[in-house]
Amino acid sequence: MELDAEAVQAIIFADVKICDKPIEEIKVFGLSPIKHLYYALRFFGISNIAIVGQNIEKKKVNLSAKFYRNLAEVSAKKRNLIIFANAILAPDDIRRLIKEDGIFVIRKDSVAHIVAIHCSEDVFAKIKGLDRINIKNCRKFLSKIIEVKCIFLTKIEDIKSAEEKIRERITPKIKRTTPDGIIAKTINRRVSLRITKIIANTNITPNQITIFATLLMIFGASLLLLKSRIYTAIAGIIIQLACIIDGCDGEIARLKYMQSDRGAVFDSILDRIGDFAVILAITFTQPLTTLTILISFLALFGSMMVSYTSFLLRFVAGLNIRRYLEGRDCRCFIISLFSLAGFPFYSLILIAFLTNLAIICKLIKIQIC
Repeated sequence: MELDAEAVQAIIFADVKICDKPIEEIKVFGLSPIKHLYYALRFFGISNIAIVGQNIEKKKVNLSAKFYRNLAEVSAKKRNLIIFANAILAPDDIRRLIKEDGIFVIRKDSVAHIVAIHCSEDVFAKIKGLDRINIKNCRKFLSKIIEVKCIFLTKIEDIKSAEEKIRERITPKIKRTTPDGIIAKTINRRVSLRITKIIANTNITPNQITIFATLLMIFGASLLLLKSRIYTAIAGIIIQLACIIDGCDGEIARLKYMQSDRGAVFDSILDRIGDFAVILAITFTQPLTTLTILISFLALFGSMMVSYTSFLLRFVAGLNIRRYLEGRDCRCFIISLFSLAGFPFYSLILIAFLTNLAIICKLIKIQIC
């Protein structure tokens, strides 16, 4: 069957409990499992969504009241996809559920659990009349059993496994994103993931985070212009904090399936604005000699060209480029350290050397490949 998301009605069956706790009280990486399913379904174009369950505390889920209905009130559509809310599904799993008809199950502790049911209008009408939706009863109308691999929440320990899978999914490692640098892996991502988990269930958008991080970066740059030892140290802390928060926009976007090429371009442009503001501010903390201007120019040129050449090599030439010390995470960290020490201009000397060396190495790699 062809993938036709617009013809699918999705019913999230939320009348389930985990260790005697209602599903809406369970948080997996800051979001209710109901909301995880909601965002995934919307990403695949399914807008006709109903959340079914008795006595759901809607405030804990934080979704519009229009989505909540009783099963009896849900009218059958051409295609109907019933998903149990305690299933944490990967994008490939959702795609498969939409494509195939049948009862999707997962075997756990020698017991088969229903993950989802994809059926026609007639079958859905019969399932609605069941006292209990289980494999035995559903097999009266659907004979096809399809095993899937996903995280199925039945106990508290499963939440840790689900969060680890989600953490892997939202951390840049895949082909379409630039992988993390050394500082991002060891420091920034450890903090940004915690921030993302806290703000996940709010209405804060990735673009809002990008704008806030850029404004924070510019504020840090403005403090450098005061040429005070204490303000310079504070500026260093703010610049590093802004770099950490800047990682949250992509994490929120991937967590809520809101990632887009426009968002990536918007983030990249604002990152360059932040970089420009900081390097320019550091430049004006020094007497404007020929050497000062040259070093600042090389640092600015290298910072801009590192990002540009990485983009071209990855997405145009198809080459896998690994970051070392020239990435934005390392550049911000270097500026932060030197600012804390009271010598921010020395950071530009190091950045100018590292970034331009990296550009030369990339040019050599192009010739070799």
